[in-house]
Amino acid sequence: MVSDQSNGWWRPDALLPPVFIIGPFFFNKLIYIYFPGYPVFVAADYACRIFSLAFLYLLLRNEPTSLPIPWRLAVPSTKKLLTALTGTVTLISANVVGATFFQYLNAHSWRVTRFPFPTNSALQYFDGTVGMVFVGLSEEVVFRFYLINLLLLRGMSPAMAIIASTLIFGGIH
Repeated sequence: MVSDQSNGWWRPDALLPPVFIIGPFFFNKLIYIYFPGYPVFVAADYACRIFSLAFLYLLLRNEPTSLPIPWRLAVPSTKKLLTALTGTVTLISANVVGATFFQYLNAHSWRVTRFPFPTNSALQYFDGTVGMVFVGLSEEVVFRFYLINLLLLRGMSPAMAIIASTLIFGGIH
């Protein structure tokens, strides 16, 4: 006999929110396949992330729910802020240096990657700073907060919820 909990996964009210919240991350990759230019990639990436976060906000604001992993925002300590700032500056610097290095290799017939590169330096710096913060925020909220909570609420063990979330997260990359 099949339990009601396993049938709950396929109810429209149970399946549609994750599709609308996680789906745009996959849809963004399809857009890139058909329109491989960098400006289109950036615009589609930001639009899909904004849509996911907006839908998640609309979903969570209307129904107060007790979640297994609560959304806790506390003022970080000075040490945590300095660690985050140091890490952010390091990652942004590595991104800019790495992108410049790959552009050099691609320009000299190495063709290391098919990832689109910025058409101008202003877009590269904007995407390397604001974009990286936005990417980190959206992915953490969707995959670490929402998806793990959803899987836990659906009866999955914490270890399996983390593994499933990690696999889905890996799938968008």
